[in-house]
Amino acid sequence: MRLLDGLDVPRKGLIGPWGHQYPHHANPGPNAGFLQEALRWWDHWLKDIDTGIMAEPMLRAWMHDSYPPRALYDDIPGGYVAEQIWPAPDASSRLFHLNADGIGDQAEVEAALSVTCPQTLGSCTPIWGNNGNGAPECPLDQRPDDALSLAFDSAPLSQPLAFLGTPVVALDLAIDQPQGFVVVRLSEVLADGVATLISYGLMNLTHDATHETTTPVVPGQRRHATVRLNDNGHRFAAGSRVRVAVSTALWPIVWPSPHPVRLTVFTGASTLELPARQDRAGDANLAPLPPAEQSRVHPRVWVATPAPTVARTERDLATGGLDLAHEEGDGTTRLDHGWTFGDVVRRRYHIDPDDPTSARVDWQGTQTYSRPGAFDIRIEATQSVSCTATDFIVHATLEAHRDGHPVFSRRWLEHIPRDGV
Repeated sequence: MRLLDGLDVPRKGLIGPWGHQYPHHANPGPNAGFLQEALRWWDHWLKDIDTGIMAEPMLRAWMHDSYPPRALYDDIPGGYVAEQIWPAPDASSRLFHLNADGIGDQAEVEAALSVTCPQTLGSCTPIWGNNGNGAPECPLDQRPDDALSLAFDSAPLSQPLAFLGTPVVALDLAIDQPQGFVVVRLSEVLADGVATLISYGLMNLTHDATHETTTPVVPGQRRHATVRLNDNGHRFAAGSRVRVAVSTALWPIVWPSPHPVRLTVFTGASTLELPARQDRAGDANLAPLPPAEQSRVHPRVWVATPAPTVARTERDLATGGLDLAHEEGDGTTRLDHGWTFGDVVRRRYHIDPDDPTSARVDWQGTQTYSRPGAFDIRIEATQSVSCTATDFIVHATLEAHRDGHPVFSRRWLEHIPRDGV
């Protein structure tokens, strides 16, 4: 959406419910004929064929309907809407006020609400984004993290509320450290109480003026922060509540600040602005996208089928420490001319609740390539990232083997100043 807004050349936007894969086979669905749409675009601009694509709306976007939180979906409910121009010239906004007793249409008397979040906050959103390959990577029920945050709820909605674009949360706040993040999550609280994450955004408060330089925060000083959440389209159901949760942590999406941060939010002076969108008659008449298609896949056989993606969290009952383990791979495949290849990746994220310098990420990857009678190659790489209060510490290795014999090895150990992070 920012590209559509910022570019001044012919452009089109297509946004669906898919994860980070091509839309004709990505999960969650429904899938769509992305390749046919790409062909229409290239035929128009490279072959001067009038495919009609430039007469269609500039933006076609998936509008989620209300849905419960789940780690894995086949399809997400909703439908496409369209905008002839983006940003829509007739766009409106809905302004909510974050008050001490929740979200309201009017600002109430100011109050100062404070929280010190445990570093383990974020376990309900352990994966930064859905890879689209059918793995359990969608956000979970947000209630455990909301209970550790400053959470503001609206009254139950009397009618559906839809938005398309960028939610913006403006906060008057203060922190007690010279470095810190503010994280904002927007959720729909369904009638049964479960909370579905709709969007989130964050700000490094040392980047108040610019991302080029960092400026230490004055501890305790009241300041204003405008947090732009990720673009989305969603329709809150009647009877649901809108929730805004504010925190200083979101592990492992956000690397923690070097010291625990106490955050104070001044209610009555803080707001949520939603880019509201009314349903339009043209939405129901929008031409459907073509069905998913692709060319023939090169003949292949599985030497070792992909193992199911492993994604689990473990909590140490003695220390409260949290570990997230994630393992995935494409198995081992042999093409009909004998070329064989495979890979597996393992990641582990660790943090303790009261010590931000306990944060650690360990990564291990293996790739194999072989051809009968020619060679057998194995490449192994590792990387560990940890920190002190002043530095990131990166330790990495790379080893390559051919026919069982080592042919290359290298190791790195780097200390990188945190510079405001």
